[in-house]
Amino acid sequence: VFFLETQSSKDIPLNLEDLSVQVEKILTINPSLQVVVRGDGNVKYQKVMELMSILQASGAEEVGLITQAPLKK
Repeated sequence: VFFLETQSSKDIPLNLEDLSVQVEKILTINPSLQVVVRGDGNVKYQKVMELMSILQASGAEEVGLITQAPLKK
């Protein structure tokens, strides 16, 4: 399950195909929009790479990753 964080679709779960269609529509309107991926530590690396590939195929020229600093003990 994936989520596209926009004002209108923030909490709507999407599969990869639907996500691709939505990203393509958004990037058609605003091709310079920055695309970033955020996931929790339970997401497999392979899924992240698959998502990044789909985003690039949908028109995202560069895809960034958002990371969170580890909690200090």
